[in-house]
Order: sequence, then C-alpha cells, then structure tokens
Amino acid sequence: MKDLKEKKNSGKKSEKKVNAKKVNGKKGETSIKNAKIEKVEVVEKETKTAPVAKEKPVKRSKSEKVLDIISNMGIVIGLLVIFLGAVAFNENTVVQTIGMALVALSGILKAMVSKLGVIGKCMVSVDIAAVTALLISGMFVKDAGVLTIISAIVLGILTLSIVPGILLSKGNAIDKAINSTIVVIAGLLLLTNLFDIDSLVTINVIGLIIIALAVMVKIFLNQNKTLALKIFNIVTVGLLVAIYCTYNLFEEAELALTIELVLLTIGLIGSAVSSKKAVLLKSIFGIALVGLIGTWVLANGAYSGTAFTASSMSRVGLTDVSTIMYYGIYFVLDKVVYLIALAAFYGVLSKTEGYNKLVNNIAKKMESSRLLFVILVVLGLAALGAILSQTMVALAFVPFVVSILSRMKVDKLTTMVATFGSVILGTMAAPWGTESIEAFNYYTSQNLETGFVLRLILEGIAIVLFILFIGLRLTAKKNKELEAAKDPYELEEVDNEVNETPVKVSLIVMAVITILAYVNWESYLGIKYFKNLFDTVMKSNIGSSITSILGNSTFSEVFGSGFGAFGTWSLLIFAAFIMVFAVIIAVLNKFEISDFFEASEKGIKAMIKPIVMFMIAFVVFGIPYTSQFTVTMANSLYSMVEGFNPIVTILSSFVTAIFHMDFGFSGYAVGAYALATFKANVDVVHTIYVATHGLVQILLPTSGLLVLGLTYTKTEYKSWLKYIWKFALSFVAVLVIVALIATYAA
Repeated sequence: MKDLKEKKNSGKKSEKKVNAKKVNGKKGETSIKNAKIEKVEVVEKETKTAPVAKEKPVKRSKSEKVLDIISNMGIVIGLLVIFLGAVAFNENTVVQTIGMALVALSGILKAMVSKLGVIGKCMVSVDIAAVTALLISGMFVKDAGVLTIISAIVLGILTLSIVPGILLSKGNAIDKAINSTIVVIAGLLLLTNLFDIDSLVTINVIGLIIIALAVMVKIFLNQNKTLALKIFNIVTVGLLVAIYCTYNLFEEAELALTIELVLLTIGLIGSAVSSKKAVLLKSIFGIALVGLIGTWVLANGAYSGTAFTASSMSRVGLTDVSTIMYYGIYFVLDKVVYLIALAAFYGVLSKTEGYNKLVNNIAKKMESSRLLFVILVVLGLAALGAILSQTMVALAFVPFVVSILSRMKVDKLTTMVATFGSVILGTMAAPWGTESIEAFNYYTSQNLETGFVLRLILEGIAIVLFILFIGLRLTAKKNKELEAAKDPYELEEVDNEVNETPVKVSLIVMAVITILAYVNWESYLGIKYFKNLFDTVMKSNIGSSITSILGNSTFSEVFGSGFGAFGTWSLLIFAAFIMVFAVIIAVLNKFEISDFFEASEKGIKAMIKPIVMFMIAFVVFGIPYTSQFTVTMANSLYSMVEGFNPIVTILSSFVTAIFHMDFGFSGYAVGAYALATFKANVDVVHTIYVATHGLVQILLPTSGLLVLGLTYTKTEYKSWLKYIWKFALSFVAVLVIVALIATYAA
C-alpha cells in the first residue's frame, strides 16, 4: 500500500511538471526555473508581510508632565495679567511687567521639560529672556538711544543663538548654509533699522533681495515638492519682494496693500487646491476672507467723474456677514428660479422614451467623430454666450449636450470644457453683448459699438485657442482611459420602435423661440419688426372671439404684464416658458399628474447641489457691494503711472473683477472713471474691462457659471485649473498684444 501511494504521488508530481511545461510553452524549460520563481515569490511575500518596527514614543515622567501643566497655566495667567494691566489698570507698566515676567518664566520652564536637547533648551531660554527684556525695557526706558542699544543687543543674542542651532541640526550643508544666511541677513536688516542711516532704504531692498534669492534656492532644492508647486512658491516669493520694494521705494501704502491682497488671494486658492477635500468651497471662502480683510485695511473709495475720494473705513464685522449673504443671494434670485425650472424641465424630459432615443441615436452616430462633435458644441454654445441678451439662457442646451457626451464616453473635464466652459468663452469678449455688457455700458455711457472690432477679434482668437486646447486634450492617448462623464439625469436604453419625432419637434421649436426671444433685435440690429408685431397682437381683444365670460380681455392680460416682445424677455419669463414646454411634453407623452410631479422633483434634486454652490459663489459679491474697498485697490494701481497704460488697466480691471461678479457693478464703481479719464483710448479700455471680467469668470471660483458647471459635471476645481491655466495665459498674452497695438500703433 505504501509503494502504491508513493507511485501515485510521483505520478502527480510528474503531471505537475508536464503541466508547467505546457503553460510555459517553451521547449527545454525545466522545473528548476519554476522552482526559482516560486522561491522569489515566497521572498517577496515575506518582504511584504514583514512587520515594520515602530519607534516607541518617549515617555515623560510624572514630574515632567506636572511641570508642563504648571508652565501652561503660568503662560495663561501671565497673559491675563498683561491684559489686566493694559485695560483694568490703565496700562499700568508694573502689572504688565509682572505678567511678562510670568509668561517668560513659564516659557523657560516649558522649554526645560520639552524634548529638546540641552543646547536647544538653553537657546530657547535665552531667546525668551532676551525678547522679554526688550519688551520690558520698551515700557520703562524713555531714552531712544539706550533703547536702541538694548534692542541691538537682543537682536544679536537672538541671531547668535539661532545660527548655531541651525548648524547643529540635521540636514545637508547647503540647506544649513541657506537657513543661516537668511537668519543673519534678517538680523542685520533689523539691526540697521534701529539706527538712522541715510541709505537705509537701499540696504533694506538689497537685504530682502538676498533673503528672497536664498529662499528661492531653498524651494528649488526641496525634493518633496512638484515642479509646478516650486514655480508657484518661487513666483510668490518674488512678488512679495516686489511689494516690499514698491512700498519702500515709492512709499505707496495702498499699492502695497493691494498687491498683498492679490497675493493672499492666490496663496489661499493655491492652499485650497493643494488639499484633497472641499477644494472649490475652500477657494470660494478664501477669496471671501481676502475681501473681508480688504474692508479692514483699505478705505471705502469712490469716483466722482475723474476724481477719486477715499472716505473712512467701511469695515465688515461679524454681524454684517449675514447681511453680505443676503445681498449676494438677492442678486441671483432670478437665476435660481430659472435653474430650478430648467432642472424640473429636464427631469420631465429625461423620463420620455423619445428623448432617450434621440440622445442615444446622436451619441451612436457621432461616436466615431467625437472631436468634430465637440468642436461643433463649442462653436454653438460660445456663439450663444456671445450673442444672447441673457447668458444663463444658453444653459438650456447644456444638459442635453452633457447627456450626449456622457453616452459617447467623453471624460468629465472635457465635458465641462465643452459645455459650461464654452458658454463662458462666449462672454470673454462678447462682441454682440450680454446683460452684463448692457449694464456696464449703461453705467459708463457707452454702447455696443464701443470697442466692437477689438472685441470681435479677441473673441475669434479666444475661440480658436479654446478649440486648439480641447482638441489636443481629446486626441491625446491617455484621454481614452479617463473616466467618462456621468449624466445627472441617467437616461436609459429604449426600444428602436419608439417615435422620437414629437420630442424632436418640441425641442426644435423651443430652441428657435429661445434664440428669437433672447437676441436683442432692436438694440443690436435695429430691427423693430418683433416689437411692432408684439404690440399689435397683445393689444387685440380676445373676449368676443372666444366667450363672453372673458369680457374685454387682451392677450397681454393672458400672458402677464412681464411678457414682452422677442429680444426683451427676462430670465423669469424664460423660466415660465420652459415650464409650459415641460407640461406640453408631458401631455404629448401621456404623463399622469403624479408622474409629472415625480419627474420634476427628481430633476430638481439632481440640480440642488450645483444651485447651492452657485448661490454661495455669489455671496462674495456682497462684500464689495457693502464696502467699496475694490475702488481703492483700482485707484492705487492707476496711480502707478500717469496717463493711460494698457498693462496697468489690465491689472486694475482684473483685480476688481475678482470680487465684482456682477459686471455692471464694475462699470458703476470703476469703469465709468476709466472710460471718462481715458477718452482717447475708450475702445481699448472697454475691451480690456470686458476681457478681464471674462478671464476671471473662466478661471476663478467667484464665477457663478464656473462653480455651477464644476458641481454639475462633478469636475474637481484642481483639475480645471490644471487644464485651463494654459488657455488663460494664452488669452492674457493675446489681450496684452491687442491692447498694445491698439494703443501705440494707431
């Protein structure tokens, strides 16, 4: 029996060898190689599962814990004593000195029980004692010369204590040298500022440049940062140096503060983008925070003709935040009503079999020509964004296009670019105007012809650049591997026998009426036909022709007092119009009343988050509306040069556009001054203001359309910035070239 088992086992082993050879498919390959591979796999598994030794935390004795608690309590009590000396005892220096001494002793005690080495503990203690001595001497010593000497000694102690600490720390020699250089130069700068030196400004500027260069080298050598982040940090440091030099050489406090606020905006957005969660919301609140700070450091400015006046600060306090939110939401209520109506309309439409079949058929036919379809979408939506009197109306076609692109497996970023991005693209120069241009022209006493040729050229170049970038993205190999966009309305496959004609006809009729209703025929083209036809029809009596119950009713009373001729419709009229179409489509598809409301509810739910984010974005606008610190910012930039300078105008209009989501407000607050002051270059100024507003709308989260689109398509703001910055930079370059040629070559 034992022999039989051994034979069976040997037979199984030989079978395994044969199978192994069959799998490998190579002649002459032995099982020894397989055995080696198995050994390697075992080693790899052992390596992966090997436990990593964790460093044991250093335990502190009970006495050290007690001393640490006592030091913390001493610091808190000392700060309270300082506060009492300043408030309750009328700035009593003795009480404040006691408080400072208590804080210093508690800080030294905390250093002594810390995890620092002996040298570190001594250095921290010396630093605390030196700073405390400086603060106390500042309260008692009245002789400026003696105080200067004390300050110099303290600075020397601080510098001499920090540099050895750097040199004794871990790290490479280059990093230590850079850090030591920064500390020494900073100490020397502070030291020289204590004495009355004729060339002090020059010394400060040179010293700061040396520090900036050292910091830039340090950033560049950092191996934990990406190249893009390194460049961002280096540019930020360079700009900070520029601020300091500007303030010291030209003594322009408002200009320095303006640049600092802009840099703070960039920094906060950069910080938000570098995070992983709630990037868009953090970016919005970052800009709002900068706006709030702006109300505290810059005066409330205003232009009267060509004269600038700065009144007292109009600071936004804690209880004013709710007022700001109210103003921000108030200005978008009509847009919110429209978006809710649009969501309900698509909720009903998406439940019809004809619409499902129409979307599926278009997606299948254009699957092999994705680039061509996307280009056509960009051209169509950009044209609507550029010519319609209400930009938001163009969004009526966006969910339809998103559904098609989703079926074509186009990724969500490309979908965002082709839809919402294209609508914004149309407003970047808006040659035929939008409601924003109309409001801007009203406050600046201009018309559509102002800068028309320049804006038309700029819009054309912008569209070409936009299509070029989207084409490069769509044709890239990696694009096919990206996750396809998700349709919020989740369409289904339907039977081929479904008749799509009723839905198709309804959508075509709706599209035609939409375009006719929102092209401003009389103002743009001088066509009065629709106005005359409307007046004739609306004034006619319908009572006698239908029923005597209606009496002398007119069509105007039936449609409502807000209803107007084609070219004069408001956004609220369109909201009512699309709901009427939703009812018509429901009737044609034999919806029950309960089904209609259920579909509308689902459609609205799909748009709730985008609408909420849209409203939050507009809250930022409430800040400059209540405190016009942005006017002071613009004036500080205009004061840099005499006369008209296109580069300065671009900077000034861009800075105000960050906070002025309502372009008409830019015309009211700053645009009227710019166009009145620079009459000889009115076309260039007008073009610059329109273009920079469009640039902000496509780039920063103070754009309602951008925030709405990112949330609707579930596109990360970080991904959007990574893609759109190249187009934005190209657009800025084109704007600068066009402005310079139009200004100096004319």
